[in-house]
Amino acid sequence: MRHAPATLRELKVADVLENEFGLSRVRLGDVSSLYAALPRLRTLTLRGNMVLGAMHLPELRELTLETSGLSRESLRSILSASWPKLEKLVLWFGSPEHGGDVSFEDVRPLLEGTGMPRLVHLGLCNAGFTDAVCEALPSAPVLRRLTRLDLSLGTMTRVGATALLGNAGAFTHLEMLVLTENLLDESSVEALETLGPEVWLQDQRDAGGSAGTVAYRD
Repeated sequence: MRHAPATLRELKVADVLENEFGLSRVRLGDVSSLYAALPRLRTLTLRGNMVLGAMHLPELRELTLETSGLSRESLRSILSASWPKLEKLVLWFGSPEHGGDVSFEDVRPLLEGTGMPRLVHLGLCNAGFTDAVCEALPSAPVLRRLTRLDLSLGTMTRVGATALLGNAGAFTHLEMLVLTENLLDESSVEALETLGPEVWLQDQRDAGGSAGTVAYRD
């Protein structure tokens, strides 16, 4: 990033289509040189597998990481950074065969919302632990200030649906809830449609053939 303008506000790296080649083949390497080179960055989207390093982007409003295997080390980089202005955080976790070793317990601190006082849009996507997220969300401090919640591409089953429906009042303030491409049966989809003003439930996958697997594994 030696020649990047320091005034750059938005950056997308490896903006490729899934049908061109899998995310696991996009290797971004160590992206930590971006931070000092682009101190005014407001929107950062990284697609592929990467090493984040120590993150310092105090002006960032939106961070999106789409990966087939988010490492525990990368998640620690996010959790240990300060995000005074971050409004949108979307993470794809992926699968173990591509280095995705993050567990739900690793993710739990995100549900506290600590260090992200302005966060209103949270995406915990392409995860193998979506049901566990659903069970923890109703009591999560971060939920109260969210306007958009994205749990798409994951492994949400009737277990997760029951957790959300049993605490429906905790989600009524959401402007948008995205649950597309999970493992929900027809009755769960019908029930979840009543959970808020805009609930996306399209393209559910067959729970029998996709049990325990995320939507994008390659």
